[in-house]
Amino acid sequence: MLSKNLLQKRQRTAVSEHLKQKICEYSQNNPNQKQIDIANYFNSQDPNLKLDRSTVSKILKNKSKWLMVTENQLNSTVFRYKQVKYPLLDQSMRIWVKQVTNSEMFLTELMIKEQAADFAKALNLEANSAPLSSLLEYREKLRELIENYMLDNVFNADETELFFRIASD
Repeated sequence: MLSKNLLQKRQRTAVSEHLKQKICEYSQNNPNQKQIDIANYFNSQDPNLKLDRSTVSKILKNKSKWLMVTENQLNSTVFRYKQVKYPLLDQSMRIWVKQVTNSEMFLTELMIKEQAADFAKALNLEANSAPLSSLLEYREKLRELIENYMLDNVFNADETELFFRIASD
């Protein structure tokens, strides 16, 4: 008969970027500690935390990533870390936003989008669209893919995000 603990579904534990880095630093400073001991150590520090060995293992697999994240990038409320695709654009936008907010100007979403587009153009960054050089080739592939479907069952989902912003009737 299975024990009661095995029958209960394990709860997922959300681990912030900051805690992931602390776990990696602790592991680096205590190389002889087993993963279960590391989990127990951090669980004893925070009674609401319920880390298990497998969570620690997953974090330590990306140890180099978490140790490289700088202090100003860490956030105790962010639980997933994704590197910026265009770091120079990101840095330019950060500086620009800081300058605008310091000058006490009113900042709108449109202003941010326009400035990002200007910076992207100045940095020669491509938009996320199909390259024009291969447009005819992809158009032909698309025709081949949808030729077996009735036109009533073919949809363009390219601008579905716009429906999210439409006010309800």
